Amino acid sequence: MSCPKRLQVHSRFVGCLCIYARETYNNAMFESFDRPVQCSSGHFFTTIWVPMASAKAIRFGSKRYQHCPVGKHWAMVSPLDEQSSNTEDLERAREVHDLRIP
Repeated sequence: MSCPKRLQVHSRFVGCLCIYARETYNNAMFESFDRPVQCSSGHFFTTIWVPMASAKAIRFGSKRYQHCPVGKHWAMVSPLDEQSSNTEDLERAREVHDLRIP
């Protein structure tokens, strides 16, 4: 099997596995990684925050550079501490979720 053919087979397998997981767990597996965040412009939203991994952001220590769906711009994003943040900020973050791509 040639390399591009192998890549096609592996890509299809991973795609099927993702569809199966999404249907089986009803997106619950990604919800455990949902995290309220604030961008450097002050916008609040929820994103998937997987420790030590990122597919849609560039990591810089405890912050990430990613797209803000509220202001429709790219910015540094940092997670909100759910214990010390006020309820209003957390509610505003829950109102908007970025793309569901992990």
